[in-house]
Amino acid sequence: MPERSSIGCTNDDLALTDRDLFSLYLRYPEMEQLDVNLEGGDYAEPLLASITASSPDSSPQSAQLDSSPPSNSTYYESPASSPLGPSDSIPFPDLAIAANDGEVEELSVHFDLTRRSHEIPERAAELFTEIKSAILSMGSILFTTTGEVSTEPENLWHINSIADWLISVLSRAGIAVDMEIDDIQTILQLAPFTIRPALKDLWTNYKQMAELIIDCTTMPSQLELDLWDQLCHIYDACVYRPFLAIPRSQGYNEALLEKLDMLYNTIMTHATRYKKWMVAMKRVGNDFTKPTMRRILQSPEVMKGILEFEGQLEVAAQSVVQLEIATREVLATLTAKDRREQQQSSKHQPSALHRGFASIS
Repeated sequence: MPERSSIGCTNDDLALTDRDLFSLYLRYPEMEQLDVNLEGGDYAEPLLASITASSPDSSPQSAQLDSSPPSNSTYYESPASSPLGPSDSIPFPDLAIAANDGEVEELSVHFDLTRRSHEIPERAAELFTEIKSAILSMGSILFTTTGEVSTEPENLWHINSIADWLISVLSRAGIAVDMEIDDIQTILQLAPFTIRPALKDLWTNYKQMAELIIDCTTMPSQLELDLWDQLCHIYDACVYRPFLAIPRSQGYNEALLEKLDMLYNTIMTHATRYKKWMVAMKRVGNDFTKPTMRRILQSPEVMKGILEFEGQLEVAAQSVVQLEIATREVLATLTAKDRREQQQSSKHQPSALHRGFASIS
């Protein structure tokens, strides 16, 4: 940053308007988007899209099952360790949930309204819908229309298979979130976040922090967190709570309860991890970038230096463009001159036929 020529100047000396500051701010659109997202905006792309995009066929509908009804000794095996058939898939029957039906329907409608009220990548929207459908299908298979629990081995195996798919998706999502949290902790150990810069270095420090944030981290999405929270409530109302209320005399099954406990813990843990990610990202803004920006805005001499620096960058950029234009013009002139010289030279040289006659004579 260039040296300031007038230290201690006043706001009147700078004559900075809100429009000037806003124009300067927009020179770095990534920073503007960063601050919006740190306030809890839903502009970031849902992480679920990147987590599962590498496995587009890993949905419950595409999970293969044994073509014959499972026996009592195998229907609690994971689909990954069970003999898999070539054609059947996990069924998604029409919903016929008797337990907490009104509450589940209300939660499901609210989930759909939340998802549709925001623009998110198509694949992410499909995956959230698949997860919700998988949970609702578990409730539809587990409970009969009269509210009693199903004890059919085939139905229980289907529930177990859907639960395994959900646990797999949520586990991958959890790993991705943990990696994002680790990335945040890593950049906070680097120099731009650990030093106390002098006034003259504030703008450089701010840009260095912003570059690290943009290059090394991903913004969490408030929309995605809201959808995960709603999925937790849907699972609790549709499957988990009704199953816990079943008397032991009505088909209560310890093995199935263990699987449902595992899924409940996985869903809740992922929602907690996601909140931890958002807190970590907000801390970056609240403890580092925003205080630095406030120091910049409260220091007229720093603002003047930034304006001078940015003005020099703009002049330099224009000079580069003009130099490129001049270079192309000179090159075109030299090329045209060379072609003219070649044409004139060819006119004064005798042809091969003339040279041949000359040699004979």
